[in-house]
Amino acid sequence: FPKTNRQLYIIPIGNTQEQSLKISHDLRNQGLNVDMRLQPEGKVKKAISYASDEGIPYVAFVGEEELANRTIRIKNLKTGMQGDIPIADVKNYIDSSK
Repeated sequence: FPKTNRQLYIIPIGNTQEQSLKISHDLRNQGLNVDMRLQPEGKVKKAISYASDEGIPYVAFVGEEELANRTIRIKNLKTGMQGDIPIADVKNYIDSSK
């Protein structure tokens, strides 16, 4: 059994908290179970370890560059594969990767 039903853990990079919250909200409205790191300080590696320990299959990095491109970088914690996914396609990407 998975430890959690959360599908995606959003990690804001740099000064992207507000935009990350909006993305989290939008993805929840689309039916994804999303969690987000709320404390901006701290190592990204620690946030990834948290998601992995919690059994969350994907992490998403939201940085200035991703926001400028209207994408988020998603990493599959099982395979280690990662890529930039258009924000509008995130739900389909996660649903199709089950």
